Amino acid sequence: MNNHGTGTTLVFVQALQKKHESFESDFIVQNERCQEILQQGHRLVEQNNHLSPQINKGMNYLQDTLNRLETDANRHKHRLNLNREELQRLCKVCRLFLSTWSSPNLENQTTYQRACLLGHTDIVQCILNTGIPPDQSYPGGNSMSTMRGAFLFACQSRSMPTITALLNAGAAVDKLGSCSLSYANSFFPGIHAFGSSSYNLSAA
Repeated sequence: MNNHGTGTTLVFVQALQKKHESFESDFIVQNERCQEILQQGHRLVEQNNHLSPQINKGMNYLQDTLNRLETDANRHKHRLNLNREELQRLCKVCRLFLSTWSSPNLENQTTYQRACLLGHTDIVQCILNTGIPPDQSYPGGNSMSTMRGAFLFACQSRSMPTITALLNAGAAVDKLGSCSLSYANSFFPGIHAFGSSSYNLSAA
């Protein structure tokens, strides 16, 4: 109960909820034992035990602690439930937006670009062997201002064999794409970065 975090991901929240369920089970057992102790204390007080003042003080402290723990536990459980509902709602909202993963057709991806994005080097090389342009580019999604080429998709896949295959095939790295040198130059007009349209990594 000392950790008041409610999680930042759905998986984390679910793990915290399971942990809270374990706490609730343990609390029920411990609460029953404490109630037995309180009953014994009440009997001693009724019998005018010479330690009645101390017993009363101890029982009050124990009952206050139980009440506080129960209140904190209920409040924490409520926050976890709210956070889980919010994260579930956000997950549903995210699915409404087009992405290169969920809607490749609407994102104007060709089969070749999709293979580059997924890092399937063997498929990419097979398509390259048919003579397809290695730097095939199309607008991204509904935005005509964002051109994304096959090389950019290969970089997104983080597959070095796929990136190497495209570079060896002559894919340009200095045009059309968020990872291109021309894109970098748009941020730093005073700096001129030039790149070759062809790189042969095997010779490097």
